[in-house]
Amino acid sequence: MQEIGSKAFYNCTGFTGSLVVPENVGYIGGGAFYYCGINDYYFKGNAPTATNISSGDRSFDFDDTIYYPFGNTSWKITNGKWNGYTAKDWTPKTDAYLTVSSGIIAPGKTKKFTVDLSEHPETAMIQFTLKYDPSVLEVVSCSEGNIIEDATVNYSIGGEISFVWESLDALKEAGTILEIEFKAKTGINPQKTVVGIDRNKTFVFKCADKTDIAIDISDGIIVITKAVYGDINLDGVVDVMDAYTARLVAAKLIAPTEEQILLGDVDNDGRITAIDANIIRKFVVKIITKIPVEM
Repeated sequence: MQEIGSKAFYNCTGFTGSLVVPENVGYIGGGAFYYCGINDYYFKGNAPTATNISSGDRSFDFDDTIYYPFGNTSWKITNGKWNGYTAKDWTPKTDAYLTVSSGIIAPGKTKKFTVDLSEHPETAMIQFTLKYDPSVLEVVSCSEGNIIEDATVNYSIGGEISFVWESLDALKEAGTILEIEFKAKTGINPQKTVVGIDRNKTFVFKCADKTDIAIDISDGIIVITKAVYGDINLDGVVDVMDAYTARLVAAKLIAPTEEQILLGDVDNDGRITAIDANIIRKFVVKIITKIPVEM
């Protein structure tokens, strides 16, 4: 749902309490909630287009309160008001986490990426669309993950992967729900590209009782580069200077770039630590012959 039409809930006095507005709603028509019994509106996304309180066709009632996500700068608040309505910030409740993995691929090479679900209640329905840039990436293969069975997964050359799963047996454990093998196209310049959930397409996470699950989404970043894991200083080779740089990053003496974090996080725990520096050192002196993240 991307918009709530004019007078959609006009004079619905039987509705009471509060309403959580999905993050992809970008328009609320005039009179949409005028004379509605709901008084508190909790928005999960950016500020929508809505009519001002001074309008005769105002979107909300005079005494309604608008709650906007803490830290979201799209909401222009003046003296505690948004479009004339009382406005307060809030932190949306998160029931689960959906994470698209990040990594690096050299042009012409392939690598597997995952979509992982964690810290969730018992889940019985999942539906989403994953977006990627088809000008730099192509899908080699795509399949359900190790904690899901009988999912419907489809992809096209247009840059979308659709995922639909529903079961009477609710999912309880955390893990991978989708695996994708991407190939970086040849002849492209080094660059970063985002692989993420399309917030403008149908997005469903529900419990067995059909109640919605609040999801925190982390999109993935793929760096297309000829550099290899461990090559933090991006000079084309993994050597003692990379191990030294990793130690400086781990000690917080220098701040790494996003690409350096991806290249230096050789144990794949999301950060560069002394453990990563030690792994790179062992690789350089040939104590080990493979970087763990590549295994």
